Amino acid sequence: MTPKTIKGIITTYLFRKTVDNLPFFLCFLTGLFLVPKASGQDIASPRFFEFNVQPTAANSISNTPQFQPGVVPQTQPSYLMQAALKFPLKLNGNTRIIGELKHKKEFASGYYTLDDNHFEQIELRQSRGSIILLSQLDENWKFTNVLSVSSNSTHFISTNANAMQFRNISMFEKALKNGSTIGFGGTVTYDQNLTLIPIFRYATDFGSNWKLDMILPKEIEVSKNLNQRSRLLLNIQGSGLNYNLGDELVANDLTSSSVYKRLDLSGSIGYERQVTPWVGFSVQAGAMMPISAGIYANDSSQTQLYQFNSGVSPYFKAGVFLSFPK
Repeated sequence: MTPKTIKGIITTYLFRKTVDNLPFFLCFLTGLFLVPKASGQDIASPRFFEFNVQPTAANSISNTPQFQPGVVPQTQPSYLMQAALKFPLKLNGNTRIIGELKHKKEFASGYYTLDDNHFEQIELRQSRGSIILLSQLDENWKFTNVLSVSSNSTHFISTNANAMQFRNISMFEKALKNGSTIGFGGTVTYDQNLTLIPIFRYATDFGSNWKLDMILPKEIEVSKNLNQRSRLLLNIQGSGLNYNLGDELVANDLTSSSVYKRLDLSGSIGYERQVTPWVGFSVQAGAMMPISAGIYANDSSQTQLYQFNSGVSPYFKAGVFLSFPK
């Protein structure tokens, strides 16, 4: 193999990886372009760009296909990447409107492919766009509404109806005399089925720079400001996603009629620090417990086709963020 051939192979590989992660590069470059002039340094400054990467062991199917006895799928090392970019649409008056773009990529393994006769990983992608409305109704009451549309599939963006999800979150919040905040509202989600979930929020300070923020039934977070530039975070969070498998040839030739579903509960401890007036970093260590994960028939029966392993798995996550200096 000549040096020219080796150089060509390396160039092709780097080009493919760049194209594959293009959404993350675009978010990062756009974030740098929007960087404001530095004027202060505060960990509580509002953020307009975040990027996180999490090395992990991809979930694997626990019940292997019967037509391949003795072949066991291996849990493969993998990673999860997330990028989020916020940008102002309207900032005047008592009502502000903010746009947000998010992209997430993770993996699942244990899929048996008929073509190649072996198990492999599949990339699962979520691309989401949101409009965030923040309205101060009076000195005590404010209203928040988040309208989102997302594509959840094995592609960067899929127009398949089974991959699309529409969500609207509305919440009224009231500032109490003791400095606490209480809120109530609901989440409406449509992804071939309509789901309504009531939500409740309570946020308060309880001395020595400790803060509590509960958004039930999704998240409970406790934080402590160590100083103006850093803080400690303790978090318990539930999450769930559905991914349409599209035209991937997996699961014994069950293709576009199947969907990957997962519901998780995780707990973590994290540290965030503002390094410069607009750049900061975060690290987080925790454990994730899958409540349910599997492949289901995407029809009225919702039959489970494959079940995934459900053991508790530790994880580590690192990220960077860009803030508007206060």
